[in-house]
Amino acid sequence: MKKIYILLIGFLVTSLNLSAQYNTPGTGVDWTFDDLVANSAGAVTEIEGVYYVNEELTISAGDILSVDEGIDVKIEDDILIRINGTFDATPDEEATFTAADPENRFKGFRFEESAASVIDNCLIEYGGGIKLVDCDVQISNSIIRYFDKEYSTGAIDLYHSSPNIYDNEIYENAGPAIASGSNAASSPQILNNNIYENNTSNANTPQINLGTMAEDSIRIVGNTITGLYEMAGGIAVTTLMGGEIECVIKDNLIQNNRYGVTCYGSNISAVITNNEIHDNNIDGNPDTGGSGLNFYGGETNTAIVSHNKITGNLWGITIQSDARPNMGQLDGDIYNEGMNEIYDNGNNDVEYNLYNNTPNPIMAENNYWGVDNAEEVIFHEPDDSSLGFIDYLPILTGGVSVDDLNAEQNGIITAVYPVPASKQVTIALERKAEVKIYSSNGALVMDEQFNQGETTLQTSGWPAGLYSIVVTDGQKSKTRTFLIAR
Repeated sequence: MKKIYILLIGFLVTSLNLSAQYNTPGTGVDWTFDDLVANSAGAVTEIEGVYYVNEELTISAGDILSVDEGIDVKIEDDILIRINGTFDATPDEEATFTAADPENRFKGFRFEESAASVIDNCLIEYGGGIKLVDCDVQISNSIIRYFDKEYSTGAIDLYHSSPNIYDNEIYENAGPAIASGSNAASSPQILNNNIYENNTSNANTPQINLGTMAEDSIRIVGNTITGLYEMAGGIAVTTLMGGEIECVIKDNLIQNNRYGVTCYGSNISAVITNNEIHDNNIDGNPDTGGSGLNFYGGETNTAIVSHNKITGNLWGITIQSDARPNMGQLDGDIYNEGMNEIYDNGNNDVEYNLYNNTPNPIMAENNYWGVDNAEEVIFHEPDDSSLGFIDYLPILTGGVSVDDLNAEQNGIITAVYPVPASKQVTIALERKAEVKIYSSNGALVMDEQFNQGETTLQTSGWPAGLYSIVVTDGQKSKTRTFLIAR
């Protein structure tokens, strides 16, 4: 009888643990936190206008939890909120989700197969992570801070998910701001965020750390990414466990990290344009980091690199193993006008603006190097006969800024819209000219004569990604880019 009694006690304890949670019934109901207080039997309570989540909470498939006003929600230690239905947090004033005791963080949020969830105008802090599994969520206009890594490596952690993440502040989290697993195909759209001082645990990881992509391209556009901890890099896109990546890294300010951007692995096709990448030297050890841009991998690790300002790093651009980025090519099968500013990068009193540590020839035409003799700041075949030659002529003379490069695009082309494009794009010219359009890998897509005025192209059948428009009127040649997004 004694053994039976112990088993019954064990069963009772297990049952009590399982009951310490609340699941909405999955009947297609739109819930509010007031509804949860009324129906959850104490799992969610309200005291003086503050809501407390006291037990595990699941919004079941088919149900919606709506937040349309600026409420305060405090979540008890080690509690996970699961969203299998829809979380519609779009308050008119900022809503706060925080730990009941900041010294004892809640576990986090888990969105799994969640349809149309939105987090907008929210402050989420002192959690263990926001994990997205097989779902596409919008996270916008919010603050995400002070997360540890108890539940997920990244503050926003992706597994087979392609969220839209834009206009947020993401800072002082223990791991990366945004991360996806190396084999967890995801294609986030990371736009116009202020990302800073993440990786407080000082692990060897970047602030944006992404593995293989899903169906769409990865886009990292318009962000500010600022480091503080010596082991924290800026952006990494990697295919260490296979898969492929097509990505656009554009219009970002990347500063004070261990390194700026690394493309690591094979089957990577990147467009890296119009970024300002400076002073990524916080580690101080040139043997372990400090590149503004780094390419490491097989010959299918390719990139079109143009219109960037890369300065103050331990290395400007480094190319390793068998990678094949293109920094500028004015003739041939690939067109890339270059126009990068790459100067004052170096270590141990030697300037290294471009270091080709591969046996391959590299194209780097029409760039500004900050010195009269570019050979002094480029390391390649003349310095080591085992290395490939860098074709850096012609040289872009007279230092230019990113703003100057943008201004240089004016003339002949008066407008390209909408941005981004989807089913069609309109190109406006001030006079008749030849128009060539190139895909992100430099392949010629179209070559036609356009008349003065507006011409609209149907692009519904074109793959998503970044395209370059080269317009020539016999006297001048100008270039603009546009993005097709689905």
